[in-house]
Amino acid sequence: MHYSIYYFAVDSETISQRLKQQAEEIASEVVERMKAHPDFSPQREKVCHDLAKNICLGHLGTDEPHEEINILCWICEIVGEKIDMPPFNLFNRLAYLDDVGIWPLFQSDTPPFPVPICEEGLPEVSYMNHTSIKQHVESEFGQLREANNPGAEDARDELLGILESLAEDNLDLLAIFVEN
Repeated sequence: MHYSIYYFAVDSETISQRLKQQAEEIASEVVERMKAHPDFSPQREKVCHDLAKNICLGHLGTDEPHEEINILCWICEIVGEKIDMPPFNLFNRLAYLDDVGIWPLFQSDTPPFPVPICEEGLPEVSYMNHTSIKQHVESEFGQLREANNPGAEDARDELLGILESLAEDNLDLLAIFVEN
């Protein structure tokens, strides 16, 4: 079992309006990007388009929360900026994330738009707005216990650098934690 956290820089002041006003265009672009993936089935095109459009419009709650969250990742690549952080890609123990110690920091804010929720375990969506980043992150990172895994310390440092950059640019961070 492997896990990944996908991070996206988003502008909360414009994202909600953009999702609603451009739902059709965003959904079409999601499908176009999905078509480029070798595992995409053409029979899923309409279903994926409709799910993407519904997510943009805030109509959630299908019987497919995993599919909704997968499509949310594609949407976030379109309306935000995906941030590549290798220390959070394909780690194989949840204890690693506990050692890094940052996931709880992302669970205090609510995203500015509805996000899919999986009732049982992963995937999970978390969010931190730029105000929280500015007010809390640096002090809270300083209070984290020492990590047991040297890679966990490096992951913290990399994430802190990203968060500082986002705070300077008044951008928020949406994080999607998945089981690969």
